[in-house]
Amino acid sequence: MPRREDSYPNWGPLCQPIARRTDPATSHEAADVVAPTVGKIQREVLRAIIQWGPMHGRQMEQLGDFATYSPSTIRKRISELAKAGMLESVGTNREGRAPITIYDVTTTGRDAIGEPNG
Repeated sequence: MPRREDSYPNWGPLCQPIARRTDPATSHEAADVVAPTVGKIQREVLRAIIQWGPMHGRQMEQLGDFATYSPSTIRKRISELAKAGMLESVGTNREGRAPITIYDVTTTGRDAIGEPNG
């Protein structure tokens, strides 16, 4: 069985299939135009980590900027950004029984929101 990545070689920045390998060239051109971008909450997550440094979702949920969002909303955005290569794991923290992943923004993440790399 072919892998999903083989069927959809053109993935958008948030790991969503844009065009299939078998689609005509015009579909691939259109896919480049409509490729998904970083959403509002995803942008806020990236900016928070750039501002405050590497952190895990529970820490982020405590920031005032995220007070109106549910924990699952923040964690979902973190997961999407990590899958898209915009966040990377830089360690774990054991505040409870299960380890919690700590994330930092990658060059790809900084580029996606127009932040200088540094």
